[in-house]
Amino acid sequence: MVRIPALALLIVLAACERPFVEVGQPNVVIVAPDLSLVQLESLVELKVRAASFRSIDAVAVNGTAMQYFSNERVWALSINLRRGVNELIFDTSDIEGISTADTAYALFLPVQHVANSPALPSPRGGHTTTRLFNNDIVVIGGVSHVDGPAHSTLFFIPHLGSIFSGSTAELSHARTGHTATLMSDGRVLVVGGSRSGSVVSVADLVETPEAYDPATQTFQDWVVVGQPIRRTHHVAVFRRTGDGEFLDLHGGLGDTRYGNDPFLGIRPDLRSFRIGNDTLWAENSLATAPYLGDAIYGHTLNRIQIGPYYVFGARFESNFEQETSFSFEFTPQGARIGDASPLHIPRTHHAAAPVLNNLLVLTGGRQHSTADIVMDTELYSQRSGASYRLARRAPILSRFGHTATTVGTSQVLILGGFGPDGTARAASEFFVVLPENPSY
Repeated sequence: MVRIPALALLIVLAACERPFVEVGQPNVVIVAPDLSLVQLESLVELKVRAASFRSIDAVAVNGTAMQYFSNERVWALSINLRRGVNELIFDTSDIEGISTADTAYALFLPVQHVANSPALPSPRGGHTTTRLFNNDIVVIGGVSHVDGPAHSTLFFIPHLGSIFSGSTAELSHARTGHTATLMSDGRVLVVGGSRSGSVVSVADLVETPEAYDPATQTFQDWVVVGQPIRRTHHVAVFRRTGDGEFLDLHGGLGDTRYGNDPFLGIRPDLRSFRIGNDTLWAENSLATAPYLGDAIYGHTLNRIQIGPYYVFGARFESNFEQETSFSFEFTPQGARIGDASPLHIPRTHHAAAPVLNNLLVLTGGRQHSTADIVMDTELYSQRSGASYRLARRAPILSRFGHTATTVGTSQVLILGGFGPDGTARAASEFFVVLPENPSY
C-alpha cells in the first residue's frame, strides 16, 4: 500500500478544489462626480476606488490610464464631456492580471431657465398645449383653481410669436384634465376630462370628444361607437398603421365598472379606438383592454424618438406612495411592456417633453398635497436607460398641472399650472439647452 505524505495530500486536494473556486473580478466604484446628476460643466475630475478584495493594478477610462493617489486611495483622471450622454468604459486590472470592463454614463448638459416667456391671457392649469404642424401653439381648456369649474376657452400663439392671444373658438364642452392630440389632417382631437378640477363622481366626466380645426377656428363633436370615454388625467397616443389611424388612451381617473353601477376609480387599462368619419370606433372595452402595470393617473407618456413610449408617474394617498415607470411598444400581438428606470423623485401631475431628440425632460409636479411641489427637474436618457437629476438651476416657479411643449430641438416651453395654494399661473418659462460651449 502506497502512503501519501500528509502535506502532499493537502496539495493534491487543493489542486482538485481549485477549478471550482470562482475567481473574483476586479471592479471599481465611482467616488466623484455623482453621475446620477446632470453635469453642468464639461470638464470633470473622475475618481474611482477599488471595490474588489484584490488590489487594483491599473484603471483606464475609454483607453486613457487613470492616475493613482495613495492619500485618497483613488484613481483619478480629468475628462472633457461632450454635450449629451457620454459613455465611460472602465478597463480595470488587478495584481493577479485579471481584467474586467464596466460601462457608466455621464450626462453633460449646459442648461438654463429663461423667464421672459409669453404669458397666458388668464391663469390656467389642467389645460393642454398642442403644437400644430405650422408650429403655432394652442392652449385648450383648464381651470383657474385646482378645484374650480372648467373653462371652454382657447389661447394661441403663432410660430415665432411672443404673445398668447384669445380666440373666438370655444370648446363645445368645457373641460380640464383632458388630452388634445394632433391628428394627421392637422386637427386636434380633444378627449375626456372633467367639468371641474374637483372630480367626485363619474357624472363629473365629459364623455363627448370633439375636434378643433385650426383652418376654420371651430370645434366639432365626435361620436364614440362602443363603451363611452369616461376618464380624466389620462394620457393619449395617436398612431398610423397599415390598418388605419388609432387613438389609444391609458390610465386616468374614470369609470372602473361601466354598466348600471358606475364607479369612480383609477384605471390601468389601455383602450384603443379606430379613427374614421369623425367617429371613434372602440377596438376593445374595459373588460377586454390590456392592463399596463399599476392603476395610475396624472402621469406622463412620451416617445423620445423612434422606439418605445415612456410612462412616468406616482400615486400619493394618505400613508401610501407608489412609483410607476415603464416603457411599452405597440406590436401586432398587442402592447409589449418594457423597463424604465424610476425617477429620483416620485411625482404626479408633472409635465414632460423630448429635447435634443434623445432626452426627455420632466419638470414640476407634486406629491402628497398641493403644497408639496417638486422643484427638481430630471432628464431621462433612452440611450443609458437612466434618469439624471438637475441639482441646481431649478425652474423659476414651482408648479404642477402645467404643460411642457418642445419648441425646436433644444427648448421646452413650460406653461401655466398651479402654485402651492392651488391657484393657477399665467406665467411660463423656457427650459433651454445651451450650445456645447456657452458664452455666458
